[in-house]
Amino acid sequence: MPLVSVCIPTYDRPQVLCRALDSVLRQTLQDFEIVVSFDAGPCDYAELIRNRYPDPRVRTVVQPSNLGILENFNACIGASSGAIVKPLCDDDELAPRCLEYAVEALHAAEFVSIDNVLWDGLGAYEWPETGPVEWIVRRRGLSPASLRVDCISPTNIAFTRRVWREAGPYRRAYGNSFDYDFTMRVYAEFDSVRIATPLCLFRRWELSETYKNTQPCEILCQLAAILEELAARYPEFRGNVSSRALRVGADLVVGFFVEARHGRYHWRELREGLHRVLRTQWRLLGGHRRAAAKADVSSDQ
Repeated sequence: MPLVSVCIPTYDRPQVLCRALDSVLRQTLQDFEIVVSFDAGPCDYAELIRNRYPDPRVRTVVQPSNLGILENFNACIGASSGAIVKPLCDDDELAPRCLEYAVEALHAAEFVSIDNVLWDGLGAYEWPETGPVEWIVRRRGLSPASLRVDCISPTNIAFTRRVWREAGPYRRAYGNSFDYDFTMRVYAEFDSVRIATPLCLFRRWELSETYKNTQPCEILCQLAAILEELAARYPEFRGNVSSRALRVGADLVVGFFVEARHGRYHWRELREGLHRVLRTQWRLLGGHRRAAAKADVSSDQ
C-alpha cells in the first residue's frame, strides 16, 4: 500500500493535467500512487495518459457518467488506497517537496493546509529552492482563524484516511463551497497544521472553476449557510468569534474572489452575499452575548 494517494479528478483538460502529473512525479518523496479519475469526457484522454505515463503508480479510472467535480473528487478518493490522501485539482501543481513536508507535518496532526502561489495562465512556473518551512499548529475547535478561505481548496490540503472516514465525503448541499464545508468540519474535530510556506500552485486561467464562476453571491450565501450549520452543531463556535474577526473573515472571502478573477467582480456584485455572511456572523456573535448575559443574570439570582 502506498503512503500517499494523490487524487486528481479531471474533465477534458489534458493540457493542464499533464503538468499536474509531472509535478507529482518530480516529488522528493516517491512513496505514492496517483489516481486520475476521468469524468466521462467527450474524448478518451485516459488512454492518452496511460500511454504517456507508463509508471505503474499512475492509475486511471473512467467514470461511466458525468459526476461533476464534487462527486468526481469523492469517487477518486474512494478509489485510492494510501494512508494519506492528497487531493489535487487537475490544473494546479505541487512544489517538489510538497509531499515530503506534508507527510512530516502529518506526524503532528491528521490534517494539513498548505499555502499556495497564484499563477496566471498556462505558462510554466519555476519553483524556488525551498528552505525550512514555517508550521502553525492549530488545536481542534472553531475560532476566528477558521473563517479564512485562503487554504481550503482541495489542492491546499492533505489528511489521513481517518479524517476522510469521519469528516468526508464532500457534500453536495453546499455546491461550489464543498471544500470550505469539509475543511471547517475537520477543524472542529481534528488538530491541524498550517504550512505557511507556499508549496502548491493555484492556476488562474479562463477554464479554472474559480475563474468561470459568475455567481459570487451564491458562493457567499453558501458560506453563510455553512456557518449557520456549524453554529448549530458546535455551540462553542459562537463563543470564539469577535466582531473584528468576522469582518476580517468576510473581507478575505471578497478578496479571494476579486484576486482569483483578476478584479472582474464589481463590489455591487458581491454586496448581497457579503451582507448575508455578515448578518449570519453578527447573529452568531449576538446570540453568544445574549446567552452570556442571561447566564450572568441567573448566577446573580
